[in-house]
Amino acid sequence: MAAFDPSGISATGGALSAMRAAMSRANEAIERIGSGLRINRSADDPAGLAISERLRSEVRGLNRAAMNAMDEVSMLQTADSALGEINASLQNVHELSVYSGNPILTAEDQQALKQQVDANLQHIDSVVQNAEFNGRQLLSGELGSNMSTGALGMEGYNVTGGGSIAQVSDAIGRVSEFRSTLGARQNELISNINSLEITAENTLAAESRIRDADIAEEATKLTATQLQLQASMAALAQANVNSKAVLSLLQSETRF
Repeated sequence: MAAFDPSGISATGGALSAMRAAMSRANEAIERIGSGLRINRSADDPAGLAISERLRSEVRGLNRAAMNAMDEVSMLQTADSALGEINASLQNVHELSVYSGNPILTAEDQQALKQQVDANLQHIDSVVQNAEFNGRQLLSGELGSNMSTGALGMEGYNVTGGGSIAQVSDAIGRVSEFRSTLGARQNELISNINSLEITAENTLAAESRIRDADIAEEATKLTATQLQLQASMAALAQANVNSKAVLSLLQSETRF
């Protein structure tokens, strides 16, 4: 009777172990390719996950800060648009004030000029009252300056008497100075927004390098593990054939 050879059992066990390892690697590669992430759970890379989460938090904070600045820019643009209307009305008043000095004008003409000036001054106060952003009155002092006719020294201005062109020019200068201040603030905010967006983009790229999967690399790993699986299956199949041959031989010898 032939001696029993345990090499078939050993080969089978080795092939099974190799198959399990290859299947584990294949499943990991498939999961990473499917999710696009190298870290799908904390066990994948505990330290890397902690760094990734911290970077994600930084990115969200940077994006929120940029959005806050954008909102402020929108508010300032609203105020600047309203100031543009006030400036246009004051320019009209300035022109009408100069025109009122024309010696050919009649009393009726002067009265018509006064009505036009009064209408422009009323429009200025209406613009100030309606210049809002999220409930904030933009031109009533909240942004640093009050642009009402009273604050500009134009309340009760009479183009036909008592009013002066210098008075109108001073009001125009105050509006222009305020617009200049708001414009400088807008430029500062836009610069900050650009800086925040660049920082957020770079931080997100760093987080991506830690957390995201390299699809090409994972695809290569998947191909390699598939080949290993095929080799392990072939070895297992050969081991089974050898075991069956030994068993058949043993049965034959037993009959004799």
